[in-house]
Amino acid sequence: MSEIVVRIASERDLKFIHEFLFDHFHNVEPIEVSHRIKHEKVQPNDDYLMSCINCNTTLMGFIDGILVGVLIAGTILPNEHERNLEASKSMKHEKHADVLRFLSYIDEKANYCTRLDVPEALHIHIVSVHRDYRGRGIANSLFEYCIENGKYLKYQALTVDCTNYYTSKIAEQRDFSLMSTVTYDEYHEYIGEKLFEPSEPHMQIKSYALLINNQNNDNQRIILR
Repeated sequence: MSEIVVRIASERDLKFIHEFLFDHFHNVEPIEVSHRIKHEKVQPNDDYLMSCINCNTTLMGFIDGILVGVLIAGTILPNEHERNLEASKSMKHEKHADVLRFLSYIDEKANYCTRLDVPEALHIHIVSVHRDYRGRGIANSLFEYCIENGKYLKYQALTVDCTNYYTSKIAEQRDFSLMSTVTYDEYHEYIGEKLFEPSEPHMQIKSYALLINNQNNDNQRIILR
């Protein structure tokens, strides 16, 4: 297989990213496919995608000119869970609103910026790989480029909520520190109803963080207190 070529996405790439996520992400994303409403497919949100593209933190991976992977990342602030909760109120479809409320709960529990003592963090929102190229290390490569780009942009921390079991394994291999774990049963107890029916191996959501700009400019393990 030819080597993957990764570049930072620009405004002109929005259409291609939208189509890629529609075809290769929203039909397999564990939270979305486990939602009790099966006939609704969450649509990529172009305003949200552009906000990440404008941060110069969204990545596209190509092999022989074919788009094979996309990593959507952007800046998060201490009130990220409130932003997700507010965004859920404007969603047209029930499934999308429920997913955002779930993400709000996940981010509130992870509480990244406060626990890491940083004013902001670079957060990986989506990692998606073309269905015909999965299992070839493409997501791993996108993580690697994201870490290096985060260092270049002077972020102090990189964070990610892994709804996908395999993405969590990449974070662990790259020495991310586990910040919190949320099970579906825990969330259902919190809201008082059952919205999701997860399937193995995607039975929980793990939130991870990596300090990426310390004095020595090396990745730094986080000591949780």
